[in-house]
Amino acid sequence: MRWGRRKLPLRTIVAILLASMTAFSIPHTANSASSTSALDAIGTSIGCNSEPGTTSPFPNCVSDSITTSNAGDAIIVLADCGFGGCPNVTIASVFDQNHLNFTQRISDSPLWEYYALAPSTLTSDNVTVEFYRTPYCCFMEMIVLAISGVNPDAVFDPSPSMPATVTCNGSCSTSGTTSTSDFVIASVSIGDGPSCTTQPGFTIVYTPYYGQGSPDGETDWDLYYQQVSSPQNLTFNCDSWAATAMFLDAVNIGGPVHGANGPLAAFTYDSCEEQGCLVPGFPASFNASFSQSLNGPIVLYVWNFGDPSSSNNQFNSTNPSAAHDYLTYQNGSTAWKVTLAVKDSIGQSDTTVQMVSPQVYPKFTTQPSSPSAGEPVTFDASSSTFNSSTNTTPTYSWSFGDGTNSSGAVVNHTYSAEGLYRVMLTFSGSNGSGQVSKTVLVSSDPPANSGSGGGGGGGGCRCLRL
Repeated sequence: MRWGRRKLPLRTIVAILLASMTAFSIPHTANSASSTSALDAIGTSIGCNSEPGTTSPFPNCVSDSITTSNAGDAIIVLADCGFGGCPNVTIASVFDQNHLNFTQRISDSPLWEYYALAPSTLTSDNVTVEFYRTPYCCFMEMIVLAISGVNPDAVFDPSPSMPATVTCNGSCSTSGTTSTSDFVIASVSIGDGPSCTTQPGFTIVYTPYYGQGSPDGETDWDLYYQQVSSPQNLTFNCDSWAATAMFLDAVNIGGPVHGANGPLAAFTYDSCEEQGCLVPGFPASFNASFSQSLNGPIVLYVWNFGDPSSSNNQFNSTNPSAAHDYLTYQNGSTAWKVTLAVKDSIGQSDTTVQMVSPQVYPKFTTQPSSPSAGEPVTFDASSSTFNSSTNTTPTYSWSFGDGTNSSGAVVNHTYSAEGLYRVMLTFSGSNGSGQVSKTVLVSSDPPANSGSGGGGGGGGCRCLRL
């Protein structure tokens, strides 16, 4: 948009040209994620169509495609509306192909922020922002970030100064104070890269509408990010007559030890098909005895088995084991998204969402099962299998619950602090992915003799058939 900013008399021409634009997003260049930060992936712009059933006479959309490497990522959606604050633009919906639950974080036209937690990795997931606008007003652009190692109990920094937003009239500044280890993002609407500064410095992500910026770095929309490992005072400044709004926000990738103040839900599953039985549908048994709480025992298990065609879609029980018959058989590469919510004896709760696949049977053990802080723990998923008729190369993805991840059939991990952690294994192949999770209670005591953790669950369980 350099040619639209050179002289004020050109604004009328720019408005007319913008009115003739289609609602499709012109692709911006994909950016590779830094291996030393919590940035897992950045989306790439793709064309899109409006969501069916829209009632607005002026539906429009922008869309990004994103592929992630880690389960449990926070998916951050940032949307920008150009020129003069766009008073006639509103966000109608944010949706994707994996049916993530997007929540609005910032609504400060011309900047918006939404977020969702992805329980599993994403492959070419198309995330779409649908918006309404009156004719001859503005254009929209978006970018999607995947941030790994996020604390699911508190996705954003609890500091009252976050998020910080401000409307610009050319030059503007905003500031905030982080209180944990954070992945900080800052954005300015219609700003110039070299004219925006931070202390300490951020890394810029170019989100150009007309290309990879100009020789002097000017772009239509600027995004910055930085990872901080301790509380810091941060200031974000821009000095450009084109800037119309800015914000500063922080995603919590540290904070209190996960599960320290409440329960953690976890479960494994077994399939009748693993033993080669020939029955209609997909019988599966679930074992949630791996859920724990530091407050006391788990007293309630609430299941949603992810199949709306079933007459027993949700089940409440005080028994950690349950069995369910999936009445509609899915393609092997299509996983059911099973939700387990648990409540402990003092009324605190936690939820996990995991993929359950008809032909994928993930399992793992831990050694030792009750480690101490600083003691290496071995996680072994080599007993995981696929349907016997399947010939595929498996992949193993681990999330250790402390913000770190790994891959491989057998991995070692050391927890630096005591606490309760949820370990998630994602076992994948060409015929789909499945997930199982267990909790690991890490103590501060010296290592003691301990046996290995359980396998995939289900063996000898007192299952309730649903």
